[in-house]
Amino acid sequence: DQVKAQDQLKAKRRNAAIDFIFCGAYLEEPLELSHQLGRSVFGEVYLARRFGQPVAVKLPRFGGPMDPEPILALEFKRACSLSHPNLVRPLERIGAATVWQLVSGAPWKIAVSTLGLSGRTEVAKQVLDVTQYCIAKHHEELVSRVA
Repeated sequence: DQVKAQDQLKAKRRNAAIDFIFCGAYLEEPLELSHQLGRSVFGEVYLARRFGQPVAVKLPRFGGPMDPEPILALEFKRACSLSHPNLVRPLERIGAATVWQLVSGAPWKIAVSTLGLSGRTEVAKQVLDVTQYCIAKHHEELVSRVA
């Protein structure tokens, strides 16, 4: 019973946070949030459905040393100017939330640890390709930094 009560409380808090984050934005179809996929200093990423399709939704994490909303908005704006097969596509902004293409994957360490030498070589080539692409965009002043 205690676990069920905790789950209900978490769901209630999450729904209240969603109402706050989406700022009462009109949605033709509601965003159906599922479980958390990951988190960073500025945001948490959830699996969701939008227009019947699976997507990733990044919600800002409040309570840190900086306001995450402008940082996530800038991240989204910059991502919209990029186009590379190995980069996740941004789809839309809804209030303070951002909606992204959902791709299958695994945590970096786990994914790389399962590869043999040829697989790791291929991953290294792809990482180099993405890095070179980001550097080129940096020189075009579309990206302020390469991380």
